[in-house]
Amino acid sequence: MNSTHSPPLDDFSCVPPVPSSSLLTVGTFDANGAPVKSVSRVTFGVLAGKPSIPGDDADVRLSAFIDDVRLASDLSDYTGQLEARVGLRITDKDNTPNHGGGTGAGTMSDTTFSFMIPCAATADTTIGGECTVATTAEALVPGLVKESRRTIWEVQAAEPFPRGAESVEILDADGNAFMRQGIFIP
Repeated sequence: MNSTHSPPLDDFSCVPPVPSSSLLTVGTFDANGAPVKSVSRVTFGVLAGKPSIPGDDADVRLSAFIDDVRLASDLSDYTGQLEARVGLRITDKDNTPNHGGGTGAGTMSDTTFSFMIPCAATADTTIGGECTVATTAEALVPGLVKESRRTIWEVQAAEPFPRGAESVEILDADGNAFMRQGIFIP
């Protein structure tokens, strides 16, 4: 912190800002002269099970869409993969109580949940690579979501960030933060 932001948000700031990823960037006129075209989102959605049919079909839908991903070195399309990482604390009714058999309510220790997002080049020369995935939690960790076990997923900062920090982050191929949850206003 070597500066102060102007009012009304007069608080400490860093000048100049330094990207966490030296490998990747998105288009932004002020940083690299490329047009601003990145639209990105990571979503989690409940797939409620149907207790009236046999089997456990409850799950959590995971999807990510990140475009205009460019190599920082030459602004060409990035064609590797990214990693979505989220801190997770699960409270559910799938715990063995200390006082006897059966399952009961409990909260697990904080953990980090992640999934990969493949990227491909685009035909449009004015935009970088496009990274997209649509999967489910159970495709990645079979048995993670239990039907009829009322579950709450608390999304929080992944290690090594302190609790209360960004809850979803996208890592580059070197394991450095490329994007963190937030809003970019060009």
